[in-house]
Amino acid sequence: MDHKDRQARIILWENNAKFIQVAYVQEDGQEVIGRYERWGWVQPPSEVVDDVLNTLRKGPRRVVGRQK
Repeated sequence: MDHKDRQARIILWENNAKFIQVAYVQEDGQEVIGRYERWGWVQPPSEVVDDVLNTLRKGPRRVVGRQK
């Protein structure tokens, strides 16, 4: 049996693809189901990148003593 004959299929799609479940059948007939959670970006939105870069440009801040 070729892997092309055993195409994986999405069996659950939740929360705008934040969670998906994928199933496929192995050569010995066992069905495998995996649950995946999307938790990060491949390419973050430009406004997020700009915000992070602006924060990093400001550098560290050190405060010593009592605050007024």
